[in-house]
Amino acid sequence: MQWYVVRTHVNKEFFAAQNLIKQNIITYFPKYKKIKIHARKRSIITKALFPRYIFVQINLENQNWSSINYTYGVNNIITMNNKPVKIPETIINRLKNHENNEGLLDINQFYTRSVGEEVNIIEGVFRGNKAIFKGLEKDKRIKVLLKLLGKEVTLSYTPMAIL
Repeated sequence: MQWYVVRTHVNKEFFAAQNLIKQNIITYFPKYKKIKIHARKRSIITKALFPRYIFVQINLENQNWSSINYTYGVNNIITMNNKPVKIPETIINRLKNHENNEGLLDINQFYTRSVGEEVNIIEGVFRGNKAIFKGLEKDKRIKVLLKLLGKEVTLSYTPMAIL
């Protein structure tokens, strides 16, 4: 059993996950609480950490993965050379380890950095590099300053990519 990524229709992560579960497919998508302000009214809603993406755990030898593409709410399973792209289980475990008892990620724990503090990039193309924390963007992504080829470049990351 390996983890793979499924792309969903817009705002259909919950719906797609429910339909995949009905097919006995193990699903996971990290969620967090967000304050929504609309027409001067504040409400707390649950949002997907990775909009339009959920993870599925399947055995390619025993399960017909192409049926996932025909599930209501699903756009397609992410493939390369006509094979689903594997996601390391360590990534899934890391996400699950940061969940609270409600099964939600407490993303505020990632925002305890001070502007100017040095951080390590632990995922993506610039993995292993050190950067300077510059603050948060409106969508709660982390803004960092990275020195690259003698120039300073501002990048944006999800909270899980910075340590």
